[in-house]
Amino acid sequence: MLGACAADAPRRAHPDLVLLDSVIVVDTGPEPIAPPTALAVTTQGVAYLADRRAGTVLVVDRGGAVVQRLGRRGRGPAEWAQGPGTMRLEGDSALIVNDGPRAVRLALPSGEVTHTRTSPGGLSVLRAVGDGRVWYDAVREDRRTVLATAIGWSDTLRGAGPFPAHLVGRQALQLMFATMAILPWRGDSVVLAMEGVDSLFVWPAEGGPGRTVALPAVARRGAKLDLLLGLNADDPASFASVVYQPSQPFAVGQVGASDTVVVLHYDLAQVEHRMTAQLFVSLVDVASGRACVDAVVPVPLDPLPAASFAGGILAVATQEDDDAGRVHTIVRRYAVRGTDCAWR
Repeated sequence: MLGACAADAPRRAHPDLVLLDSVIVVDTGPEPIAPPTALAVTTQGVAYLADRRAGTVLVVDRGGAVVQRLGRRGRGPAEWAQGPGTMRLEGDSALIVNDGPRAVRLALPSGEVTHTRTSPGGLSVLRAVGDGRVWYDAVREDRRTVLATAIGWSDTLRGAGPFPAHLVGRQALQLMFATMAILPWRGDSVVLAMEGVDSLFVWPAEGGPGRTVALPAVARRGAKLDLLLGLNADDPASFASVVYQPSQPFAVGQVGASDTVVVLHYDLAQVEHRMTAQLFVSLVDVASGRACVDAVVPVPLDPLPAASFAGGILAVATQEDDDAGRVHTIVRRYAVRGTDCAWR
């Protein structure tokens, strides 16, 4: 009887998020921690928080203590002129930090700068790292936006293959305005999620035919392609609706060595002059094309949470008030599971 009940139990419509731990960050520095603008967490649970206001990366141990600060405001090799901005882990051995047009590689755990690369003309945006490559969204000589790589931190962008044909020509992409997330995949392929399209794209980075995997929007806002298609470089007002209510992918990560990837989306909204965000998690089986979508991450919307996915773990950093009105930075880690999901 119990077996029959279990077999007939309804499946979830979305992935299951299992809270592993929740840590309050304890910092004795002279200034309060600003809302983190980026987060990266190693497989050992060490968190790297980008505090853009202070111009540093906070290193937080498993107990919540700030044990190190990487970099400071400035223009030297180990200083941040504009950032720290987005961050990507290279395994547990290095942290890649975006600082305006620069990508800086820090060896871990020392934080020593090992490589720095400045994008030509400041037009390239760091998107992903992996397999000894740094992946950029770049502008070619013919003003076409392409996906390119720098191999071994060389000064030359290589493999500058165009985006899939049905994406090329969209003004949002050509203006480098559409948000995208890239995951280096098997061989020389990449998996890409892009704002304005409710699909994943799997294709060779150096060009050629690829394939599309549906990523349906159920709980989140979805593509709003009409807003992106209405962008006009000569009409600033056309940007307002996109800026204030987008649904943006911001990270794609692989689940172990499987064919399953995790896609993180923000549904952004402007509330009383502040940008807030609802965070969603989806699972996609790249091989079968099936998806388990739109689990809502149960964290406050304001201020904007920072999140990352690595080593099978979703990590989210938020700032929250306690009953006494004190502001705390909290890092939560979740296991993402799709075993009981109604895959579609």
